[in-house]
Amino acid sequence: SLPDMPMYIWNSSLDEIVPIHQVDTLVKTYCRNPEAQVTYTRDHLSEHLIGEISGAPMAFLWLKDRLDGKPAKAGCTTRDELTMASDAQWWPTFSATIGTNLAGLFGKALGAGR
Repeated sequence: SLPDMPMYIWNSSLDEIVPIHQVDTLVKTYCRNPEAQVTYTRDHLSEHLIGEISGAPMAFLWLKDRLDGKPAKAGCTTRDELTMASDAQWWPTFSATIGTNLAGLFGKALGAGR
């Protein structure tokens, strides 16, 4: 069945845990419905763990847009990227979100020092 909200999905072509063909099939199933709103990115350089790290910043940006009231694109889009880490928005988002959270593991207060 079709989710009743926009979706952002990413997966790695070399993912050894969640094979890409399963995710492709899921996206195709959702996108048969003309009301679907799915943004799907396939990363062709990563495997499972690196794919999670390389995809997280773009997913955070997509989610931030939804929380800020920006509507998701209508319909379905699929992008193929050598690596999602090559997007110009990736590095600043990675350092602002992931980097800050990692700093918290070493004693820095989360959200401090911005």
